Amino acid sequence: MSFTDRALAEIDGLHRVLQRWFRAEGEQDPALVLSHFAPDYTMITVTGTMVTLAAFRAGLPSMWGSRPGLVMEIGNERLVHAGPGFALMTYTERQHLGGGVTVRLSTVLMLDHGAGAIPAWRHLQETMVR
Repeated sequence: MSFTDRALAEIDGLHRVLQRWFRAEGEQDPALVLSHFAPDYTMITVTGTMVTLAAFRAGLPSMWGSRPGLVMEIGNERLVHAGPGFALMTYTERQHLGGGVTVRLSTVLMLDHGAGAIPAWRHLQETMVR
């Protein structure tokens, strides 16, 4: 499987891991979540806040079981641009919780850490659609 194919699959893959974390399903090991991210990972949230991997790591334990019943649906995964060792992609994320639905349009930069390795999330920008 090519790196871009693995990176596109990783979009849904990470969200399955996060959904289980938010729902307190499976093993409560932060490494299972953190293994998906590059050491210099950054994220711009829907509110415009910049989050580093260190900040995400610090907040991760409090997120365990914080959203029981959450369902995350990923769709419209699309490769925007790729080069040696990286892929820039967009996708739509729908979150269903307590009868409400939010929709985000996201752009992610992933890095290739070699065949067999999980593509590493380097940067994520989320925009709230509704």
